[in-house]
Amino acid sequence: MEAFDHLLGVEGGYVNDENDRGGKTRYGITEAVARSYDYEGPMSELPLNIAIVIYEELYWDVNKLDAIAEVNYDLAYQVFDAGVNTGTQRAGQWLQRSLNCFRRANRYEPLYEELKVDGYIGPVTVEAFETFAEYTNTDLLLTTFRALQAHLYITLCEGKDSQQKFMRGWIKRVQ
Repeated sequence: MEAFDHLLGVEGGYVNDENDRGGKTRYGITEAVARSYDYEGPMSELPLNIAIVIYEELYWDVNKLDAIAEVNYDLAYQVFDAGVNTGTQRAGQWLQRSLNCFRRANRYEPLYEELKVDGYIGPVTVEAFETFAEYTNTDLLLTTFRALQAHLYITLCEGKDSQQKFMRGWIKRVQ
């Protein structure tokens, strides 16, 4: 799948940076997550096939990204990437917040009810997205989502020398 290939290019191989909150990672998969999938070997040797299963189950499927990708692949990928980098719940909240901001779409009556911002991309969020997509260009959601993602990275780096070395890579993820 294109999303996994792209993400692997962003995440790279094995990393063990003392300033990285994720600790030991390979392909962006943390040691804790790999262990939860019964991987017992060294993180530097985590097989790609295990990483792909983890990405699909924990980061793509959990956020119903097939439904979003049918309409706007770039938005689905951005939610996927943000879920890997910042957590799926936060990525879900950003999508819900973005949808809430556009629910009137230049109309007197809202297109859908305001979403509960719980980070769970379930049937209600997917339905709101699909309704939004019928009336408005979904690239607006992508831009709004990216703004929320960039804001987090700025917040993480401001006044924190140990995190500033990650800023260039984080902002590239938003581009």
